[in-house]
Amino acid sequence: MCNQTTAAIHYVIVCGSYDRSRYNDRLCNALGNELAKYNIGIISGGGRPGIKVGESMNRTLSDLGQYDPFKIVTVFRKRNKGDELKTKRIGCNLFVGNDIHDIREYLFSKSRIVIVIGGAVKTK
Repeated sequence: MCNQTTAAIHYVIVCGSYDRSRYNDRLCNALGNELAKYNIGIISGGGRPGIKVGESMNRTLSDLGQYDPFKIVTVFRKRNKGDELKTKRIGCNLFVGNDIHDIREYLFSKSRIVIVIGGAVKTK
């Protein structure tokens, strides 16, 4: 697990939510493949779009022999010792704050570019 992001990588925030849409999954897969070709990292709050783009980037970077955990950063709320994260962990995982507002503040402090992939009621 990483303690911080690296200034050498420019980060894009990938966020939003959607309900298991094959179209959106394919979109996230294509986005991750494309971002992996550049010195761009993604940082997300653990929603489905960020996870799917991260998985795609992870596969592409690994295939190219260029895997870098600092290029895929997922930010989660701090948890109690008894809580378990039910997401496959790839890249770096950070635990910041206790609510979504703390996470958003952290994400926006790391990037000026945001990609929102919507489709669910919770996407604002």
